[in-house]
Amino acid sequence: MGESVPVATPLTDMGAANYQGYPGGLYPDGNNVRPAVHESHGRELSSRIVPLDAAGLPNRSGRIVLISVGMSTPRPSLASSAGWHTATPR
Repeated sequence: MGESVPVATPLTDMGAANYQGYPGGLYPDGNNVRPAVHESHGRELSSRIVPLDAAGLPNRSGRIVLISVGMSTPRPSLASSAGWHTATPR
């Protein structure tokens, strides 16, 4: 009792401030909005994801699979994305 607990500022609330020499924000210059160049590059990369058949060849009736490998750490991330596929059109 009586111990003080350090208060940490969330990365997204830091703006241009630094913590131990590292800038806040999720993206450069303390921003939390994805830069347009990141967005366009990500969309270009994702356009290359196509369903594959059992032999690993592109096939419209194939599958796109998400695999999480690890011990307990990946589980919450994978669980939070559960259901994304039901809302994603083919």
